[in-house]
Amino acid sequence: MAYPFVPMPTFADFCARLKDEFGCEMGTLVENVNGENVEILYAMREVSGKRLYCELKRHPEDRALAHSELRSVCARLQIDAAKFGFTLG
Repeated sequence: MAYPFVPMPTFADFCARLKDEFGCEMGTLVENVNGENVEILYAMREVSGKRLYCELKRHPEDRALAHSELRSVCARLQIDAAKFGFTLG
């Protein structure tokens, strides 16, 4: 289906698909920024022996992702966005 008519997955569904269909590992990194601990959620995917990382903006689990966010994550993790319904034309 052509953008912008693609139904967007919820954050929970998107994360589940990243793990189940694309072999991504989800993790949390804790960094100290100006004396405060900040949690950063990320997805990691291995492609041809290379580890690809992408920070994920944490959302409520039932919130639908924005088109731009889904496409950005797909690009960084080398996942074909067509697997989520995005096609050109």
